[in-house]
Amino acid sequence: PMRVFWTSSTSLRVVRKEGENFLLPCLLTDPSATDLGLRMDNGTTVPPGMNFTVDRHRGILIHNLQPSFNADYVCTAKVNGVERTSKAFSINVIQSEIT
Repeated sequence: PMRVFWTSSTSLRVVRKEGENFLLPCLLTDPSATDLGLRMDNGTTVPPGMNFTVDRHRGILIHNLQPSFNADYVCTAKVNGVERTSKAFSINVIQSEIT
């Protein structure tokens, strides 16, 4: 089957600081794909408070990362009504030092 997502293998383990934004590079390679979205790799919805913006040409931008978001995520899309997922991204958010 045709790959629905292109993900660069270098970005599958993500370490970012709290409060930063992060663009998950889930690029849709199938023009018929719809409903680009994000969920946790274990099948559950994203954590409460997580906001993200979807751009089918750039990927999914997660806003204001929080340590509670530490998990494995997959990008999702539907092709002919069937959900397809990207490789999992492991996101690790480092708490800011309190000064």
